[in-house]
Amino acid sequence: MKNIFFYVGTDLKSAGENLSEMVEYPPYGFAVSRFMSQIGMGWDKWDFILNTGAGNTAAGGNRSFCYYPNIPSPRWRYSGHAWTAAASAYRDFLKSPARFGGVERFDLHTAALRCNVMNVEASEKKIKLRGANRAVVKEVDNCSGKSLKATMDAFIDKLGTVINTPFFAVCDCNCFHNSAYIMGKLALRRVVGPADNSPVLIINVDQHLDADCDATLVNSDGWGHALLRNFRNGAYISIGCRGVASAEQTYCAVRRNGQPVKKLVTSKRVGIGPKKMTGLPWISKKQILSLLEPDPTNGKKNSLRDHCKTFWAFLERYIRTGEYIAASSLDPPQSRFKYFYITVDRDCMIWNYTKWGHVEAMFRNPGHVRTLLDVVVESLKDRGAKLVAMDTTGLPDKSNEDMKPRLDDYANVPAPQANRIYPSLKSELKELHKSFTNVWLP
Repeated sequence: MKNIFFYVGTDLKSAGENLSEMVEYPPYGFAVSRFMSQIGMGWDKWDFILNTGAGNTAAGGNRSFCYYPNIPSPRWRYSGHAWTAAASAYRDFLKSPARFGGVERFDLHTAALRCNVMNVEASEKKIKLRGANRAVVKEVDNCSGKSLKATMDAFIDKLGTVINTPFFAVCDCNCFHNSAYIMGKLALRRVVGPADNSPVLIINVDQHLDADCDATLVNSDGWGHALLRNFRNGAYISIGCRGVASAEQTYCAVRRNGQPVKKLVTSKRVGIGPKKMTGLPWISKKQILSLLEPDPTNGKKNSLRDHCKTFWAFLERYIRTGEYIAASSLDPPQSRFKYFYITVDRDCMIWNYTKWGHVEAMFRNPGHVRTLLDVVVESLKDRGAKLVAMDTTGLPDKSNEDMKPRLDDYANVPAPQANRIYPSLKSELKELHKSFTNVWLP
């Protein structure tokens, strides 16, 4: 099994952030030194997808990515505030990609790694997205990490020749959750061919929906539909937002027989005949929180697991028939989800220390996320589905002061001390990796 570190390499200052508390970590030193030294998790080697040429993301710029397999972790050793050695090693490393077996680079022109609501001035600007020959393909608003789908697909085709499933990946920057498009397509395309009718399932645990965007683009906040369009049949779901509106709490879209992706209604059941309903038997916020608060019990887990099975069966029936009809035990086994992929954006948890804050985050701690995934994965495996890969994104890039206060029942959850943020993250990622390799994957 491969472990992959996807380093977007956001230039923290050029992305418009004021990280005075982390000013000692300049570009290239911050994510690499912090991650590899303090979170290396004891793995001997990593595969890297590295940004080899960050542009000015505040104005919109070009990013070049290259893949390097089997790089020893000690290369990125870090001690105290001596970031210089790590940054220097990183720059030397990038000078000779062939020496490390690097896959050919690809250029990806991206809009700024932010959303409109985060910086109106930046979003009002326009940038030109360029294709393979640097010809202008599209002009877009400068926000949300907008990238050309075609350039991403070209890179995935290259990676597909050298990366097999299963794999566990970490992406440093959740303002580039476009990485889920790359990781998800890379994993699912290995097991489901273009003409294969087997339905796939894409699960996003996130404070945001990350669903739709222009069909020619992949956005950091709109990659789900784009990923789903690569397969003839399947579903995309997003769980993790504590918003008031039901559309913000839950999201589900499907594709059937190569037709356009369709968002499904998530309203409560209303009987129309003996089996029909107006919406999905959704996994609700109330059900999830009842599982997690105050502590999960076997009874609560079993109840949610059974409900998940009902939900998967309903989705499978809709993909097969196009009707909102409760599933039947007579449904053919081949209509079931065969493979699934999971991505976790750490902004779904409070005190995530990313620029998105935690006002709408659903989960109190990393253990809550793992508990939910325990139930979700078990319910899918019981129905014959196989997890092919997972990733997580959103390494801390904010201080305590940057996090907006919560005004709800989680307000009394204390923030970790500043010097414990990365040690806590190390434990969090180790446990997530252990669950993936020892429980969810087998």
